[in-house]
Amino acid sequence: MLDLVNDLLDLAKIEANELQLQEEPFRISTLMNRVVNLVCPKAREKDCRINVNMVEDFTLFADNRRVLQIMMNLVHNAVKFSENGAVTIDVDLNAEGQIAVRDTGIGMSSGEIAKALTPFGQAEGSFSKKYDGAGLGLPIASNLMEMHGGQLRIDSLSGRGTSVILTFPEDRINPNF
Repeated sequence: MLDLVNDLLDLAKIEANELQLQEEPFRISTLMNRVVNLVCPKAREKDCRINVNMVEDFTLFADNRRVLQIMMNLVHNAVKFSENGAVTIDVDLNAEGQIAVRDTGIGMSSGEIAKALTPFGQAEGSFSKKYDGAGLGLPIASNLMEMHGGQLRIDSLSGRGTSVILTFPEDRINPNF
C-alpha cells in the first residue's frame, strides 16, 4: 500500500512539474548490483534468472534514487511477467549509454504498449486478474527518463517477451570514473 501511495505522489509531482531531480555522479555497476539484490528474492520465487551483461562500467550523472526507481520498476515488471524464464539487463556505454531490460515473458501488442505507458493502464482480461499492479510503474519510469533528458522505448511481441530500452543523453555519461 505504501508503494502505491508513493507512486501516486510521484505521479502527481511529475504532472505538476514539481518533482526535482537530485543529480550526482554514481557508478552504474553499483546501481545494477542494488537492483539485482533487491529483486532476486522475488525472481527466485518465480524460478526466474536475472543476468546482467555490462560491457563497460561508467559514471552516470543523474538522480541515483530516481534511476534506481526506474530500474526497480522495469526489472520487477520483467520478473513478474516471466514465468520460469529469464530477465537480462544489458548495460552498454557504446550504445549511447543504453540500458536494456529484456524478458522472456508474455509480451505485449502495440496497443497494449500504448496503454501500459498511460497512468493506471493495464492489459485487459486475464492479464489484469493474474498480475498485480496499479499500472503506474511504466508511466513513472518514462516520465523520469524524460526529466533526465533521456528516452524509454519498448519493443515487444505478444507471447515472445519484452525489451525496455533506456537511453541517457551523452552528456550524462562519463566512462572515466
